[in-house]
Amino acid sequence: ERYGLRILVTLAIAASVFVNVRGATVSETIRWQGYSLWDWKHPQFLAGSTPQVRAKSIRERLAGLRFYKDPEERARVLKAILEDDSVERRLLRGTEMVATGVSPDGWTRGRHPAGLVVTNSTEAAVIPALGLSTWADKEDYPITAFIDDGRRLRHLVFGIPELRWVELDPLPPQSEWLYIIWTDKAWSRSPDSRLLGTRLHPPE
Repeated sequence: ERYGLRILVTLAIAASVFVNVRGATVSETIRWQGYSLWDWKHPQFLAGSTPQVRAKSIRERLAGLRFYKDPEERARVLKAILEDDSVERRLLRGTEMVATGVSPDGWTRGRHPAGLVVTNSTEAAVIPALGLSTWADKEDYPITAFIDDGRRLRHLVFGIPELRWVELDPLPPQSEWLYIIWTDKAWSRSPDSRLLGTRLHPPE
């Protein structure tokens, strides 16, 4: 009887380990959480416990969404940017334009993607406008900035320091939309030592 009991206990433990390992390694879990069992950059038991960990997770999730991927995950990331208090966010134009992954003065950080949520709270469709600029040294150009709205990919090639405006697709009444913005290279310009990409400018 004891031998049989030991076998049952061993089988139960093995089944439990299998279920937990599978849950931590399948693609759905990685896509939802932004990390896997084998990713030790941030211990799993700390995931979500501090703003730094959650902000990193959002950045990784934004990177994984580029080039029109996974509409359901885009909706989850949009909601997190607007509602999750642990996610770093900047109000570029009140609550109409909310960004994550940008500096206090609106720059994307190196080649890392930024997320921008544009909200239309009116009863009519609007055409949002967004300005992008660069301020690099001559030898750093050309610099290409990308805007992914989940439907198509826009790109702007900068050859000099300048501000350029983009008309985004019409936004239906009472709706929100997520844009992912990044550049093909990181640069810095003295006396500013930060690695930068492109600066986001809300309309006046």
